[in-house]
Amino acid sequence: MPLYEYRCLECQHEFEALVPAVRADQAACPECGVEDVLRLLSMNPARRGTMPTTVPSTGTSPPGQPAAPVKGRQYRRASPH
Repeated sequence: MPLYEYRCLECQHEFEALVPAVRADQAACPECGVEDVLRLLSMNPARRGTMPTTVPSTGTSPPGQPAAPVKGRQYRRASPH
């Protein structure tokens, strides 16, 4: 179950809640009980060594090489920053 962040539009209390994705917009404030809450855009915590080192491929090839056919979702190594 995803962890979502919310802000109550009544009392401005910010809170997190484990809510099924199909009910992500149906949370209630634990402080005042009001269901008029705003789901906040949140970043998932990234811990070293727990994130995948691949990203979806764009399907492009290096210059001068023919493009390989793309079948399903393909991944390539993430470039270091």
